[in-house]
Amino acid sequence: MEELFFKDMPNMAHTIQYRDPIEAIKSLWGDPALSSCLSYCPQKIFATPAKHERVYTELWTGQWWHAVQVRKHATF
Repeated sequence: MEELFFKDMPNMAHTIQYRDPIEAIKSLWGDPALSSCLSYCPQKIFATPAKHERVYTELWTGQWWHAVQVRKHATF
């Protein structure tokens, strides 16, 4: 934890909290209570069985993750 101060407001402290991202990921992946909440691959979710309307809710439902996944597989 650190405090930052800026020149335009020298008396106001801004507290910064951080964690090692690798340790945070290990903590998430190592917690069995979270196993059903983690997603490791992209998913396409549709509003109807006809698949005319796509639903975007989380990072893994977005177009970006699909594009990156396709690009990664193309390089192997």
